[in-house]
Amino acid sequence: MDSLAVTNVNDMVEYIYSLSSMALLWNVPKQDIKNILIRQTSNGLLHVPKEYGMFRAA
Repeated sequence: MDSLAVTNVNDMVEYIYSLSSMALLWNVPKQDIKNILIRQTSNGLLHVPKEYGMFRAA
């Protein structure tokens, strides 16, 4: 209830790479980050707890 349910891991990868605070990851291949996130999914959803920030759907 207090989390963002991400259905498209590619969108999350792109979001992560857009954050200047995540610049250290820019040298990591996107596919590696995607694979990590996919391993964290359950029933096709990646749950991102609210402690990671506020998200606005457009």
